[in-house]
Amino acid sequence: MAGGGSDKEQNYWPGFVDALSNVVLTLVFVLVVFVFALVITSGKLKQKSAQMAEQQTVQEKTSRERTTDLEAEVRTITSTRDKLAAELVAARESRDRMERELKELESANRSLQAYKDSVAEKERVTTPSIVQRRVDLALDTPPKKPAGESEAPDVEGGNAIVITYPRTVTALNEAAKADLAKVLEPYRGKLSGTKTMMDAYLGAETYSEGRRMAYYRALDLRNFLLERKLVSPDAIVISTKPNKDAVDGRIELRFVR
Repeated sequence: MAGGGSDKEQNYWPGFVDALSNVVLTLVFVLVVFVFALVITSGKLKQKSAQMAEQQTVQEKTSRERTTDLEAEVRTITSTRDKLAAELVAARESRDRMERELKELESANRSLQAYKDSVAEKERVTTPSIVQRRVDLALDTPPKKPAGESEAPDVEGGNAIVITYPRTVTALNEAAKADLAKVLEPYRGKLSGTKTMMDAYLGAETYSEGRRMAYYRALDLRNFLLERKLVSPDAIVISTKPNKDAVDGRIELRFVR
């Protein structure tokens, strides 16, 4: 039979088109999902990149600030170091100057001490020494001499003030005057009406020279007593006496009634 079904040719295209359409739709759907996922992922990456860039900017800013602070600290430390170095140099110079001044002061002190020692030695060898023996005016009355003998009172004994003069010294200096004044002041009220006896003993000089120096010493002592107003001029008796055993001259001063 001419139109029978068994003789018709089978058509595969509709099924193929349907299958292909399903495949294409599926691919399109997957592609759309992939695109959405890519867009979302890209947004997150951009956001992350922005955050990282911001963090890096903040870190760079912090690093720059820290570097600036460190540089300022370094400058401060350097300035302090230079200042301390200058102060150290000044301190060393001051120490050296003080050491020089100390040496100069020590040298001046030694010179001054040597001068003082020389002055003291000179004062010692040129200052008459004052020795006070017992002075009792109430008992220091000379005994009477037998008739026919000298009328001069016997004033020998221990009741005297002895002034020893170094060689070539004929006058009391200030130190000796002060010592003698200190000895005589307690007797100021008792000297009225007494006779002042000065026995000037010669030193080791020649006889004529010794007498001259002894007399000069007695005159100087007389002037001292008169200046102090301890005795009256007419109550002073001066006598010179030899003393062969003595090296230095001396005056024994007595007050008798």
